[in-house]
Amino acid sequence: SGGHRFEHAHRHYFADGRQHKQIGGGERGQPSLGSEIAGHDHARVDKRLQQRQLARIVIAGGGPTGMMLAAELALAGVDVAIVERRASQDLAGSRAGGLRSRTLEILDQRGIADRFISEGQIAQVGGFAGVEFSIADFPTRHPYTLGLWQNHIERILAGWLGEFPVTVYRGREVTAFTQGDSGVDVALS
Repeated sequence: SGGHRFEHAHRHYFADGRQHKQIGGGERGQPSLGSEIAGHDHARVDKRLQQRQLARIVIAGGGPTGMMLAAELALAGVDVAIVERRASQDLAGSRAGGLRSRTLEILDQRGIADRFISEGQIAQVGGFAGVEFSIADFPTRHPYTLGLWQNHIERILAGWLGEFPVTVYRGREVTAFTQGDSGVDVALS
């Protein structure tokens, strides 16, 4: 089995935005991820990929959180790439079904909330434990929940992300990573 690797990615983030704190091995006496990378057959790796730094930060996961994180980093001028195991933006089945007020506020701060609102369905009713209540008087510019399936959320976010110099590597998965003196090596399937 061959693998691809990004040379010198300096930080690794999970798709939910958490930075990976322990990059090397686990507890004392446990093998490090470096041994997993060393076991990969890199002979078939595209030499152009091995010989250059592909991104300062590599994000594993190209769903809504990974794309939003990548866009935020790109806005800050950080060189970033996404590794996504799905070969295309297509989703099997439905996942998230909408956006809450706070999420819409954040999208509004980036000037893209209208892209979502124009395609979604506004509902000013919330619910908890089978009890419905109005959220029309919430102290926000967006006192509602926006009904919008995740496939549409991802399509809109991908369009916005396309406005930045972010590379998305589709059909690949992070299989291991290890920290060296000059950065983090990331192995891909």
